[in-house]
Amino acid sequence: MPAYLDSASRSRPVAARFSLHSTASAATGSRLRKYTIGSYGRITLQMARAEAQKVFAARLEGRDPAAEKREAKRRMTTDRVEDLIEVFTACVKDPEGRRDLPPVTS
Repeated sequence: MPAYLDSASRSRPVAARFSLHSTASAATGSRLRKYTIGSYGRITLQMARAEAQKVFAARLEGRDPAAEKREAKRRMTTDRVEDLIEVFTACVKDPEGRRDLPPVTS
């Protein structure tokens, strides 16, 4: 078997993604910023273009859309953990009544 077909050297296919690269203002050190819009297939080209326009508009307003996106993800995770803690403490307080609790979803 040729070396390039060896299972140890195989690489997985790379998913196509829409991303946006822009240079930050001089106040932030003029560094290149990358903003991933989404994966091809989940969003269309038109949706990606609309999102890119929103990102550029936010950059012109002086906001950082990438930081806002990270914060939204962090908040979502925090909310999910708080919900799990609430369900857990309810089960600990009333182990017999746990059937009445809403199902835990991911």
